[in-house]
Amino acid sequence: MLHSFARHLLTGIGLLASVVSHAQMGYVVGIQGDTLKGRVDILSYDVIDRVEVRDVKKINLVATKVRVVVIDKETYLPVRYEQTYRLMKVVRPGYASLMLMRSPNQTLYNTPYLLKRDGKGVEVPGFGFKRVIGDLLGDCGDIGDKIRNGSWNRSDLDSVLIAYNACVESNSRHEPAIDAAAKNKLESVAALVNKVGTVAFSGQKDALDLLRDIQQKVADRQTVPNYMWSGLKEYLKDQPVLLKAADELRLKLEQ
Repeated sequence: MLHSFARHLLTGIGLLASVVSHAQMGYVVGIQGDTLKGRVDILSYDVIDRVEVRDVKKINLVATKVRVVVIDKETYLPVRYEQTYRLMKVVRPGYASLMLMRSPNQTLYNTPYLLKRDGKGVEVPGFGFKRVIGDLLGDCGDIGDKIRNGSWNRSDLDSVLIAYNACVESNSRHEPAIDAAAKNKLESVAALVNKVGTVAFSGQKDALDLLRDIQQKVADRQTVPNYMWSGLKEYLKDQPVLLKAADELRLKLEQ
């Protein structure tokens, strides 16, 4: 009896340890731009995912109150999926981004999902790939036709996204010329990209990826959201010269 109790107790402790071990260091940016740092874990629920942050105290946020989650340098974004909100992992960012989501009752992020910057998105199907993905990405050049006629299939997803995002970027270059003020802002972002690119540090790649997203926002004449600036400061926190340059860039863009 005693041995049985001890065995169950040890099993319970082991299960508890496995749950706790999922939480890793990271941070969460809320919809108001506030940043919470600590041990972060994403919890799946039937309708809306939640994120738990543990530091001095434990805080729970629903996905609809979150802009971005970063855990061990992996980025997760809230995405409306059917009648739910899921926190999905960003695998290949772009105008059309490849995301991974958890399947129901699963802990691994292994279900691919395509999300476009205009908010449209679909789970990448095993069957019906040509029709579903061809329709989603059929708004630029002959990308949709190539998918529908079988030139690309599900195993070519990386190539499809590279081609589609390049097509969108190429089209944006041929839009009407921007005014001098907008051009000056873009040049300022490009200057910081160059500075970051010449300094080797642990968060360099992430900082460059985020700066390119900021660059796209500026090119689209959109406001750069607070969470992007917060994320950039996090990546540059150990680089005082670059951090100062990022603050100066923000002031210039917000004038």
